[in-house]
Amino acid sequence: MKTTARFAALIFLSSAIAVPAALSQTPTRTIIHEEDPADAAARETITKAEAAIGRKDFAGAAQICSDYLNDNPDNAAVRFQLGYAYSALGKMHEAEDEYRQAIDLDPKMGVAYLNLGVTLLDSDPKDAADTLQKAIELMPDQPRPKYALGLALEHQGNDDAAIAQFRAALALNARDFPSQLELARAFLHARKLADAETEFRKALTTEPDSGAAHLGLAQTYFDQKKTAEASNELTQYLQTNPKDVDARIQQASILSELGKNEEALAELDHAASIRAESASTLQLRSLVEFRLKNYDAALAALKQLETVLPSDPVVHARIGHILLEKRDYAESTKELAIAFRADPAQTEVLRDMIAAQYLGGSYATALESLDLLSKRENLSHGSWFIRASCYDKLGKKQEALDGYRKFLELNAGQTNDEYFLASARVRALERDLKEKKK
Repeated sequence: MKTTARFAALIFLSSAIAVPAALSQTPTRTIIHEEDPADAAARETITKAEAAIGRKDFAGAAQICSDYLNDNPDNAAVRFQLGYAYSALGKMHEAEDEYRQAIDLDPKMGVAYLNLGVTLLDSDPKDAADTLQKAIELMPDQPRPKYALGLALEHQGNDDAAIAQFRAALALNARDFPSQLELARAFLHARKLADAETEFRKALTTEPDSGAAHLGLAQTYFDQKKTAEASNELTQYLQTNPKDVDARIQQASILSELGKNEEALAELDHAASIRAESASTLQLRSLVEFRLKNYDAALAALKQLETVLPSDPVVHARIGHILLEKRDYAESTKELAIAFRADPAQTEVLRDMIAAQYLGGSYATALESLDLLSKRENLSHGSWFIRASCYDKLGKKQEALDGYRKFLELNAGQTNDEYFLASARVRALERDLKEKKK
């Protein structure tokens, strides 16, 4: 049966055998006595088919019903049973045909309308909604048709109408978990986050271990920027769904944002043990490793990413920044230059490149880069110190003096190492230039 993640709780009904409704890819059933076949052969056929269904032998159940219908084509109950077997087998076109024939033979068979509507959810949501409305008319005291109609309306993007149906289903059964869960999801989809949070919490009072409810509540918290609460819900979700790689990666991202980088790295490692890392995961890993000051590990992740995105300026910029932290100024300059040529708008890359050039002893080149930076922004006191120091290293005393004076002007009141060095160099340069004039 083809379903989407939001609509996994599709409810199919069989004519007998009670099975509790649950979120599952396999159709579920409940006791419905729409028709009591008059002849012994029909009753025996349905009994045998139900026994096969109970064993999950849906193909066998379909064969039992088909054999009977070859000689008795006008029995609505057996056609309905065959439709159910086809639904369970994922043969939705065949199931649709059998449900329609059952309705033609017995227009009052509400469960046939219900199952037909559910069968049409993916292929024709509007037809499904019309069919389910008929099921509601024939089964006014049953929550399932209202729940299914809510799903059909969600498929059509009509969240408000879907919400009304889920509420109607819950009015008939306040502990109907599928309706409660879909009500919360509908509020989330409609971006009514406070309502979604309330309804997901109600769902968890009914089924505290529901992974789907914990995941939905996590998303609701995340969208409200309640990252700590989102992380807590993801933790509970992952306890019952440990192989959900996407959830683990999202958890890693949230944990990193919360400053819990060791835990974030553990989640990334767990995810990588299940599925090969993608470009986005490698980017996140490099960031987490960098925050942990594991520069070699961060660099390894970026180098792996570079094989996937060889021309990405962001990748080269991050490699350059890490190499700068590792004091490999020559290689840092090369990577940052690649990034800057690919995207000259990256001012932060230009700042890193100036630092790498200066610390690597390329003073003239650093001055050229500083000139470019000065066309984009007013140079900070730190940039003025680098400019002055570059001129000083190149023996350009007047330019160095002017630079140190500008640094001290902008750095007024701060007594850091650069302040004392600049003050000393100003005195020395003033003396040198004064003696030169004599």
